[in-house]
Amino acid sequence: MEVTVAGLPATTLTKEGSMGYTFLIKNTTQDISEEVWNEQIPADNRLMQYDYLRLIETTHKDTLGFRYVLVSKDDTVTGAIYFQIIHFSGRDILNYFPDNLTGWKKYLLWAVQNISGPFIANIKVNMLVSGNIFMTGESGFYFQSGIGLAVQASLVQKAITEINRADKQIKVAVVSDLYEPKNAFSNSLQSSGYEEVALEPDMSIELPSAWNDFNDYLMSLSSKYRVRAKRVLSINKEHQIIQRDLGEAEIERYGDKLYRSYLDIMDKAQFKLGIISKDYFRLQKGQMPQNYFLFAYFQGEELLGFISAFLLPGKMHVHYCGVSAEVNRATHLYQRMMYDMLDLGILHRVRLIHFGRTAPEIKSTIGAVPAATFGFVKHFNPIVNFLLIRPFIKYLKPPQYVFRNPFKS
Repeated sequence: MEVTVAGLPATTLTKEGSMGYTFLIKNTTQDISEEVWNEQIPADNRLMQYDYLRLIETTHKDTLGFRYVLVSKDDTVTGAIYFQIIHFSGRDILNYFPDNLTGWKKYLLWAVQNISGPFIANIKVNMLVSGNIFMTGESGFYFQSGIGLAVQASLVQKAITEINRADKQIKVAVVSDLYEPKNAFSNSLQSSGYEEVALEPDMSIELPSAWNDFNDYLMSLSSKYRVRAKRVLSINKEHQIIQRDLGEAEIERYGDKLYRSYLDIMDKAQFKLGIISKDYFRLQKGQMPQNYFLFAYFQGEELLGFISAFLLPGKMHVHYCGVSAEVNRATHLYQRMMYDMLDLGILHRVRLIHFGRTAPEIKSTIGAVPAATFGFVKHFNPIVNFLLIRPFIKYLKPPQYVFRNPFKS
C-alpha cells in the first residue's frame, strides 16, 4: 500500500499491502480536487461537500487543523475521509461521569474525580476527530458501494495511522457519531484497541405526511402538551417577541449580539469540542442563502436570541442557537424556537428534523426521540491507552435523561 501524506514522499506499508489501496492525505481543501471530493459524497449531503468544508476551514484555521483523505484502488478513487484536529482539554469531560453509581464503582468514581480529577483537567492534547465537531451525526467517511464495513474500518484506521505518523503532535484519535446497532465496522475498531465511549443521544422527529401546517402538529399532541405549547406561544405574544428571518446583511449588522447569545449557550454546555467562529453565521448564509436559515427574536429593537437550521433534501438539521438564561426563564424562548423549527420543517415538507444533542429532555417534550450514538477513542501510546484511556472511558457516560412522549396514544 502506498500512502501520500500531506505532500510527504510516498511510503510502502506491508500490513495491508495486499489490499491494493492508496491514500492521498492533505491538510487543506486547496490541495484536493473539488470535483473528485464531491464525487465521493452523497449528493444530498451538502454538509460534507467541498464548499461547506472549505468554509469551515477558512473560518477556523486558527483554532482547528484539518485532514482530507482520498482513498483509491487501481487508480480509481473509492472513498473520502474527513478529519478535524482539535486542542482538547481534559477539563471538558469531567462532567461526563455518571452520578448514579453504587457500591465500589461509586468509590472508584470518587477517587477518579477527587484524586485524578486535577490531573485529568490539566491534560491537553491534540486530538484527531473524524467528521465535523460542529454537526451532530456526521462520522466523516464515505466509500463506494461494494466496500464492506470491516474493510471501511480498516481503511479509516490506516488513514489515522498515517496521519499520526506524519504528525506526532497528534496523540489521540476519535471515530465519532456512530449509531446503534453495532456492526462489522464498530467490531473492527474494538478489536483493534479502540475504546468505545457512549455519546449523548441524537434527537430527531419524523414528520407525518398528514401534517400540512403547525396546527396539525398541535392537534396531534395530548391535551397536556398542547396546552403547554399554546402557553409558550402566548407568553411570547405577551412579551411582544417577534421572529425575523435574517439575511446576510442583517446577520452582519447584529453579528456581535448574535455571537454573545451563542456564547451564552456554549458557556453552560457540559461538553464541547469547539466554538464556532464569529464570522461563521454570516458566511454560511452567504454560501447557502436558500438552505440556511437564521431566525432572530426581537423585543422591540432588542435582540433576545436566535436559532439556525440547514434545510436539505428531505430533512432539516437544527444547528446552533443562542439565548440568555434570564430571557429564557421569563419567556420560554428556547421552547418557542423548537416550535418554530417544527413549523419550518412542516412548511418545507421535510420528512425528518434532526435537533442534535443539546437539551434532550426539552426536545422530547415537543416529540423528538433519541437515537443512541457512540464513538471510539484510542491513544497512540499503547501503554497510556491501556492504563489510562481504557479504565477511564469505561465509566465515562453521558447524563441520564427522562424522555417524554407528548403525542396522543
